Amino acid sequence: MVCNASGTTCAPYYNLDSAYTVANPGDYIYLPGGVFSLNQTVEKEIHLYGAGQHLDSSMATNFTTISGDITLGI
Repeated sequence: MVCNASGTTCAPYYNLDSAYTVANPGDYIYLPGGVFSLNQTVEKEIHLYGAGQHLDSSMATNFTTISGDITLGI
């Protein structure tokens, strides 16, 4: 899910690459439980939120994991 910086508009996407591509600087990307990879260089400000690792809640949603490397650009 990609939401604008003010949280007034959100849209679902099915992989992290698609979400990152459409996200504007300052947007939020919310990831459900599962394994994700980002196959491009991060060159804009984004905020990533996952399901976390709290046993009381992630037992239902599973953990959010980003596999591989994340490359940060200038």
